[in-house]
Amino acid sequence: EIARLYGYDQIPSSLLTGRTMRGGPGREDRILSALRDWLVSCGFYETINYSFISRTSLENLRLHEDDPLLKVIQLRNPLTVEQSIMRTTLWPGFLDGIARNVKHGNSDQAIFELGAVFLPEELPLEQQPRERITLGIAMVGHSFNQAWGETKRLWDFFDLKGVVEGCLQLLGSSWEIGASQH
Repeated sequence: EIARLYGYDQIPSSLLTGRTMRGGPGREDRILSALRDWLVSCGFYETINYSFISRTSLENLRLHEDDPLLKVIQLRNPLTVEQSIMRTTLWPGFLDGIARNVKHGNSDQAIFELGAVFLPEELPLEQQPRERITLGIAMVGHSFNQAWGETKRLWDFFDLKGVVEGCLQLLGSSWEIGASQH
C-alpha cells in the first residue's frame, strides 16, 4: 500500500542479490515417503484424518483412567464439539473412517495413516507438546491378494506381520518377532 501511494515509478529498480540454497526433502521426509510408497505397493490406501478429535471418540477406546493418552490438550475455541481436543493417538479417526466405510458398503479395507499425535508434558501447557509422527495400519475384512480361482479369505495375523516386517526392514531397524515361553 505504501509503494502504491508513494508511486511505483519513484522506486528504483534493482536486480535481486543473495545466495541461493539448494532445497529438497530432508531425511525424515524421505523416510516417510518410502514408507508411504511401500504401503501403497502392498495394496494399502492412505487416510488423512484431522488432528482434532472429540473427547467421546477418545473415551470410546476404553483406555485405563490413568493412561497417558487421556492427558489431552483442550482447544480454547473449537469449531465443533467433534474437534475439541488434540489427538494423542491415531485410533479414533482411524476407527471412525473404518466404520464409515463399512456403513457405505466397503467392508474390505487395507488402510494406513502417517500422522502427528500431540503429547503434552504437563497440563496446563507451559511449553509446546511433543509432536510425534505415528504410523497406524488397519486391515479389515477380506484380503485383496488372491490368486485367480481362489476364494476370498479374511486378513490374518500373518498378513499384518508381513507388512510390519517390511516397514521395519525399510527403516533399517533390527527386530525379532517371537513367542514367549512362559
